[in-house]
Amino acid sequence: AGVGRGAAAGLGALQAAGGLARDISVSGAAVCAATAATNPLDVLKVRLQLASAAGGGQLGLLGTAAQVVREDGAAGLARGLGPALARAASYGGLRIGLYAPLRDWA
Repeated sequence: AGVGRGAAAGLGALQAAGGLARDISVSGAAVCAATAATNPLDVLKVRLQLASAAGGGQLGLLGTAAQVVREDGAAGLARGLGPALARAASYGGLRIGLYAPLRDWA
C-alpha cells in the first residue's frame, strides 16, 4: 500500500515548512556575519558624526579608532553588537528567507 494523497500533501507541507525554516535560519546567520564584520565601522561612523555635530576637531577614521581603543579598549569597537545582531537575525533572516516563497506566491 502506498501513501495516500492526504498524507503525501501533509508531508509536502512539512518539507516546505522545514525548507522555509532553513532558509530563514541560513539567511539570518549570513546577515549576522555581515553585521558582526561591519559593526566596528558603524561605531566609528557614529563617533565621527557626533564629533562633527559637536563642532570638535576631526580625527579621521584611524584616529577615531585609536581613540576608541584607548578609551574603551578593543571591546569599544563592538559597542551595540548585541542589539545589532538581534536585528540582523530577525529582520535580515525574515527579509531574505521569505523572499522566494513570497515571490512564488505573488
